[in-house]
Amino acid sequence: MSEGESLGKMVVVDPSSCTGCQLCVAACSLKHEAQVNPLYSRIRAVRFEGKGAYIPVTCQQCKDAPCQSVCPVKAIERHEKTGALIVNQEKCIGCKACIIVCPFGAISWTADGKIVKCDLCDGDPLCVKLCTREALAYVPATTAHLKTQVKAAEKFSEILKKISGV
Repeated sequence: MSEGESLGKMVVVDPSSCTGCQLCVAACSLKHEAQVNPLYSRIRAVRFEGKGAYIPVTCQQCKDAPCQSVCPVKAIERHEKTGALIVNQEKCIGCKACIIVCPFGAISWTADGKIVKCDLCDGDPLCVKLCTREALAYVPATTAHLKTQVKAAEKFSEILKKISGV
């Protein structure tokens, strides 16, 4: 795959810019479930108590997605237009295997057992539009951006080490 080859688009996270305002979380749940409830959001801003650090967590729409591979009923399908991995609720049996294998912890379930994950809002992610600190960006998922995400993951790891004192 060449450096500039596009893999679709993705939400890129800059954890150093997140203030933990939770606007992305509220907007997501409101848009998708018609209620402001963090349990129904497809993005989370994980807060580290007493450390002043917040880490936005959302689906990275992996090229070789473990969630899609592990699904026993093939309920996770790639959207043709956006490239997002979408949970087909009609097929999903709620086994939660996708949650277990997601390396980012970006898949969750609602109180009624519905599996939820980022669907990129049909190519116009509301969380990105509303993030006043620009901690979220919607960019082409070129191999260059994927390398940037690896660097962001390394930075995330450094932040976690500082927070945990390890």
